[in-house]
Amino acid sequence: AGYDVILPSDYMIARMIDEGMLEKLNFDNIPNYAGISENFRGLYYDANNEYSVPFSYGMVGIIYDTTVVDEADTGTWDLMWNEKYSGRILQFNNARDALGTAMYRANIDVNTTDRNDWQQALQALIDQRPIVKSYVMDEIYNMNVKGGSPFGRAAAWAYKLACEQEALDSFDALEARMQELSDKLHELKPTMATIRNSSVFARGAFDCAKKSGATLEETKAQIIATCDRIIESSYAAVDALAKNGANLITEGCTVMMHSYSSALMAVFTAAREQGKNFSLICTESRPLRESRLAVKVLRSIGVPVTYITDAEIWEFMPRADLIIMGADSIAWDGSVANKMGTALVSQLALACKKPVYIASELYKVNPATAEGHPIELERRVKEEIVSEGDFDSYEGIDVINQFFDLTPAWQIRGLITEFGVIAPASACVYWQQLEDKIADNN
Repeated sequence: AGYDVILPSDYMIARMIDEGMLEKLNFDNIPNYAGISENFRGLYYDANNEYSVPFSYGMVGIIYDTTVVDEADTGTWDLMWNEKYSGRILQFNNARDALGTAMYRANIDVNTTDRNDWQQALQALIDQRPIVKSYVMDEIYNMNVKGGSPFGRAAAWAYKLACEQEALDSFDALEARMQELSDKLHELKPTMATIRNSSVFARGAFDCAKKSGATLEETKAQIIATCDRIIESSYAAVDALAKNGANLITEGCTVMMHSYSSALMAVFTAAREQGKNFSLICTESRPLRESRLAVKVLRSIGVPVTYITDAEIWEFMPRADLIIMGADSIAWDGSVANKMGTALVSQLALACKKPVYIASELYKVNPATAEGHPIELERRVKEEIVSEGDFDSYEGIDVINQFFDLTPAWQIRGLITEFGVIAPASACVYWQQLEDKIADNN
């Protein structure tokens, strides 16, 4: 092969040595090898330390959402087999790591050569299968991202890490990788303007740097700096809008909310930090019922919650003093795309004469709508709303899982943003300030 240095996994080193694919190293050219700990020498894959130098190490662990998983259930690998979390467990899609989790759980040496041990681990994975949502790799990290703001920051991180860690050794390679990320991110969440905006700003940094004659490394540095501004601006925006939204909540009032939003949680947390006592009417937000996450957050900060089905909104809305919901995308005219049911809540609020506010950082504005492009309202798979056996067949039945809807600007009293509580139609006016800040147009 035409490579001088490669970074294989440990088990691949042993195979490559057996296949005669590796040359012995000349350690006279690697004097700092003396600093390598004895713990990383003489290991099974290169027992005589002739062919490899350790670069990094890690181990398989469990990532879990503290707003979903009870702390009492953590601490052992049994968590991955806990039926309480059926449908919310992601397992590795490669045999080595998946079998490893089963072996750790059963206290079996992962290097065992006993066939019965491997059969036991395999059976454990078969038993686990009914409660596993999906067998994935990178998606494990995506599961922890919820809400438009976190998705926008995650998208910025994707471009930043590609520039920092991937072997992109030409402008063509960098441009191709950025396009690949853009396509994947859009496919993941087509409605979320924050993903679209992060892609546009990252690409703008690339084009600007290349046009100015910057080197490849200088271009990467400009993309990284732009992504850093996106991330920092988003966190600061959510902190600022939280204080503005908290000012709308008065002592003893009742707020109705729909679906989960990190901006909403920030508003309610800020109100509690101001010492205000209030209560929430929280819809479950079918079909994924993500409002359960909101209930956990609200109870952790001492806010009483009335948890209702989406069908109960009309019955309970008269008890609310105001309604605050989140947004996934904001059109140029101030209309808001959010979880399905938001438009219904807003329409019912007109009849009940209840004010509706939308809490959102303005990074969720979609500038493409100024050119007449509609917000793409995501639909998801039918399996989220129907189960096997619900119908004898699907002949003549069109199952639609519409995940987002569009609330007209005229139904919204105000947008709770980092710039204040503003009229929905004025969002486009503030966008230019935000755009200049992120693009560093001084």
